[in-house]
Amino acid sequence: MKIAITGHSKGLGAFLFSYLNTDSNELVGFSRSNGYDLLKPGVIDQIVKEVDDCDVFINNAKSGWAQVEMFNKLLLSWAGRKKKIVNIGSQVTTFNYISDSGNNAVSRMPEWQDHVSNENFPAVSAGHYTAVKSALKAASYHAWNNHKWPLVSLVQPGPFPATGWKDLQDGRSWMSVEQVARHITDTVIYNNEVHVTELTFHAIPKDPDA
Repeated sequence: MKIAITGHSKGLGAFLFSYLNTDSNELVGFSRSNGYDLLKPGVIDQIVKEVDDCDVFINNAKSGWAQVEMFNKLLLSWAGRKKKIVNIGSQVTTFNYISDSGNNAVSRMPEWQDHVSNENFPAVSAGHYTAVKSALKAASYHAWNNHKWPLVSLVQPGPFPATGWKDLQDGRSWMSVEQVARHITDTVIYNNEVHVTELTFHAIPKDPDA
């Protein structure tokens, strides 16, 4: 199986790339580290051409609105073809947000307020991050209603840090990035029995008796 992934050099993308790197797969990675800056004119169109023979495309990198543009262009290129697109969204889109006095969006769920912040996403505001992931979700819903092929899966993991663990205010632990990569791979990418349209998951609450 030939699999392409954007943002493959760090974070979740790097773990997915490593997890999928087996003798039975051929992997292709696109990141700024190997010359693919999604914000530069023409790069998205170039990637769409280069992945024409791939079976699976993992739309992982979020640079500006590039993740949404990448999905829309690839969906048109792959229309009617037996392929799979996996959009990496965020569970942040399932919560309601209110604006604070600045440029950030503040979650009504306290554990997300620290995660979706300028500390974790220094290049963008939390509001922009939420808007991009919400647009990706809407585009995925539109694809399900209008395209049989390619298969489109939207993955919305709960909070996870790049390294280490952190306790949330409700007693849950953050998932590890390894866990997130494994569940995406096993449940969506390697699943050829059913079409998983939308996958939302987060850490199991701590044992109340522990």
